[in-house]
Amino acid sequence: MRVVQVAGSSGAGKSALSRHLRDLGQHTVSTDGTDGLCRWVDAADAVVQRPPSPSVAWLAEHRWVWDLARYSSLLEGFAPTVGDGTLFVCGSAANDDRVDFDAVVLLDIDEPTMVARVLDPARGNDFGRIGDSLEALVADLPAVRERYLSRGAVVVDATQPLSTVAACVLAAA
Repeated sequence: MRVVQVAGSSGAGKSALSRHLRDLGQHTVSTDGTDGLCRWVDAADAVVQRPPSPSVAWLAEHRWVWDLARYSSLLEGFAPTVGDGTLFVCGSAANDDRVDFDAVVLLDIDEPTMVARVLDPARGNDFGRIGDSLEALVADLPAVRERYLSRGAVVVDATQPLSTVAACVLAAA
């Protein structure tokens, strides 16, 4: 099984792309939507609950991470179904660099697009609309891009229509 990470900042379209690729018959995982996979941790890697309105200080002291044992178990569960095909892991986390992917695709967006998307009340994820999370996202956008570029990510302009983004991701994979 080939495993391709589709990464990017909040609002880049990772979850929407996961649903779209699944509709096209691809095997996908939306990491934020997978029970028990994602969690907030403190500096000692202890699991914590995100406050309803996190401050910049709280966000600077905590990280959104994947439970790596849960991730490995998830992959094992997909292996028989995916076989020799590709599994698209759509999501980002502070510790995703500890996972070996066959390829990484960065859904790249600019700040105005990110802000518009995360502020959309129809978006399922409230991050960006609560507390100081939007301020933290804007400040972190260049670092997110650089983090994935330094890992050799293929860049896809995620400001394009979803069908175009999907075609680019499939071609990059």
